[in-house]
Amino acid sequence: MSSNLPKNFPGRPASAPAPSEAPAPAPSGALPKNFTPEMARAAAALQAGAATGAGHAPSSGAPAAAQSAAQARGQAAVPGGPEVTRGEIADHFAQRIVRMVDAHRGDSSRPRLYAIEFPFTDFEFDVAYALAGRLGATLAASDAAVDDDEPARPLVMLDRVLNNPQQFERIVRHINHGQDVQLVCTRAWQLPRSVADLVDATLTVPRFDAPRFAAACVDFYELGAPPALGADADWVPNVVPRDFLLNSQVARSDVVSAVRQSVERRLRRYATDDALELADLAGMDEAHDWARALIDEVALARSGSISWDDVGGRVILLGARGVGKTTLARAIARAARLRYVEASASDWAPPESEPQLGWLRMNAAFQEAMAAAPALFFVDDVDAFSIAPWAGMLPAFLEQLKGLSADDRVVLIAGAQSAEHVRFELHRRGALETTLTMPAPNSQALAKMYSVLLRGSGSTLAQADLEHIGLLSLGMSGHEVELIVRRALRRARKDDGRKVSKEDLAQAIIEQRVGPESQDRRRLMAADELRNTAYHEAGHAILELMRTRGARLRYASIIPRENGSLGFVLPGVDESRNSVTRNDIVEMVRVALAGRAAEEVFSGPEGTTSGCSNDLQQATAYLRYLMTRSGFHGLLSLDRSFEDSPELRERAESMLQAEYAHVLGLLQRHRPLLDSVAKLLIERQEVSGDELTRVVDAYRSSHPLV
Repeated sequence: MSSNLPKNFPGRPASAPAPSEAPAPAPSGALPKNFTPEMARAAAALQAGAATGAGHAPSSGAPAAAQSAAQARGQAAVPGGPEVTRGEIADHFAQRIVRMVDAHRGDSSRPRLYAIEFPFTDFEFDVAYALAGRLGATLAASDAAVDDDEPARPLVMLDRVLNNPQQFERIVRHINHGQDVQLVCTRAWQLPRSVADLVDATLTVPRFDAPRFAAACVDFYELGAPPALGADADWVPNVVPRDFLLNSQVARSDVVSAVRQSVERRLRRYATDDALELADLAGMDEAHDWARALIDEVALARSGSISWDDVGGRVILLGARGVGKTTLARAIARAARLRYVEASASDWAPPESEPQLGWLRMNAAFQEAMAAAPALFFVDDVDAFSIAPWAGMLPAFLEQLKGLSADDRVVLIAGAQSAEHVRFELHRRGALETTLTMPAPNSQALAKMYSVLLRGSGSTLAQADLEHIGLLSLGMSGHEVELIVRRALRRARKDDGRKVSKEDLAQAIIEQRVGPESQDRRRLMAADELRNTAYHEAGHAILELMRTRGARLRYASIIPRENGSLGFVLPGVDESRNSVTRNDIVEMVRVALAGRAAEEVFSGPEGTTSGCSNDLQQATAYLRYLMTRSGFHGLLSLDRSFEDSPELRERAESMLQAEYAHVLGLLQRHRPLLDSVAKLLIERQEVSGDELTRVVDAYRSSHPLV
């Protein structure tokens, strides 16, 4: 391992030492210019296994460190200015921690356990290594074996290794042998309770403010005086250590500007300039009222009128995937001038091989939100906490929620799909106390979505056209509407760049529902199969239009699709009804059976095709609901399938046969109507529901459909 490390890498043995030897300590702070976290990990491994006294780290005093750092700067000096390395940044924080420890200790010699709260997770390894070097301490950054002679030196430990019970014993042994222990952690409350109970003091390395930032610039860039930051220094609290990793060609006079540019580049990923305006969101009335109140509270917190703790976030947005939870969260962030950070609880499942990885991912996500503050942190899929292995992450998530403070300036909103899978613990005080249900958009909301998304495209569609498209889209989510608009605009651009039309949107909706057309199958489709498909869809269309109550037909097509479908009928959705009657269910069964019945009318019993299999499956599902859970066949609700009950299966088959006979007789009596609808489909391939309605109504005026 050592052969791959730089010659000036701290802790690198010149050769593999004998078991009784200890590697010679390197000067404290002598971190190489190309120092990386990977080197810190390698150093920890070398220290753990190179010799007796595993975990050796650089162990000389601060003067040597200062001399080494000065030498490093001198070697790197170029006309443009000094190069700042990870090692120098880590040593800067290590010095601050040492001063904090010394100030707290005073004249006491009693060994202590310190929790060192360090907020920059991507520099934890570097700082722990540098701190061990300055203290002449053992570095515990892995689950390495513990040597009996180890307690002769202080201990620096990363909190992520505390899941191993041996590490707790390691802490106790060091303290009992008169050695200090420094636990480098993100927040002290995240420590295991058994360890937290032993902590003598918690020392916090704060994020940057103007004085600390100026001091760091003086230290890193050899400035003669603290730099002037000007009146606009709101970006300083968002500085993280890696923002100081400037190219050596940056002049000393420009270092503040260069760091600021680094911060602003990093924060750009959290911008919401492309988010929708809150006023443009449709179908979210309840959420709108809450969002406006939240935005007002954020403004009050910014002005100092209220604490950030009093900002009313902590809400679960409940709705199906694609309904607009993320869109709403981004719109709120834009209106409130908050940066937007998002994560998914589904990404925090800990693998069996690395049980700490889930917690590390979660912690990194929360720290990312804090580093972007003031921020709106949207955590989606919190209903995943009800499912293994995510369930084990719930306590850690609740602790993270409790740990958010007013100083963090983070507004947290969660998202979930299923109310029944949201664990009750998430509703406790201090967690996610409120739930807002986001329903699927109705036709008016969908029409508004199309209007907003087409804004700027030059569209001249009338409101009536948008309302028609909204009706055609019923049951779709906001995400699907976005896909539809992009597809329609692309279709219009390919056609000489014309403006998007209602037909473009209609075709895009159909593609979203049933898939794109299959041009190869369309060319190769046999004439008799085309006619059979036309009669099949005509049967569905006629029975759909005969329903006693319900929505009108929207579309019928016999164009083959890439998903294998040869045709389809698209019924509408009746927005005015939220429940069904027994007759509604029976009519749905008849619509499903009508395709097969129409094939039999056209080509006889031997001419029906296997294309009816999905229809029969759907009709069976309707009957199962009717006979077991609807309350229309007795008051008992049964969670049973036909496979489990021969008696139920026989009753369902009998009912299917009776309804099929009814539909078959109806289409035979009205064969002229069936022929005319099928002929129209053969001629046009696709027919709107309005046109089919006119055909059926014209026939019905002289031939009652009974």
